[in-house]
Amino acid sequence: MGVTAWQSWRTEDPRLALTIETPPDGLVPVEPGRTVKVTTTVTATTTTVVSPHLLVPDNWKALPRHPIRLTPLKAGKTLRTRWLVTAPADLPHHLPQPVRLLVRSRGKRAEQFVTSLVARAQAG
Repeated sequence: MGVTAWQSWRTEDPRLALTIETPPDGLVPVEPGRTVKVTTTVTATTTTVVSPHLLVPDNWKALPRHPIRLTPLKAGKTLRTRWLVTAPADLPHHLPQPVRLLVRSRGKRAEQFVTSLVARAQAG
């Protein structure tokens, strides 16, 4: 007897729209061993409090250009966050890697939400 699958579910916030800005090909361009700028956005349909995080593969680095904190986001407004992303020097070219924007938010009745979006990053 053993475990054949393990799943985890979380409630996403339907009030949020997330983007990871990319060129038209849909890939986040990275350079092995070099730091590139990546921009993410969170747009709210109703006022909420958000905290964005950019998750990258092991041995990568993603640092926000400004400190991340809980940010009140008014209805119809967008929070733009810029990240400095460094891929390892030995990153293979033409092998896409996942980059995930993860946003924690709170509802009016103290509900906790975790919403995410995945894009692919690839060295050219």
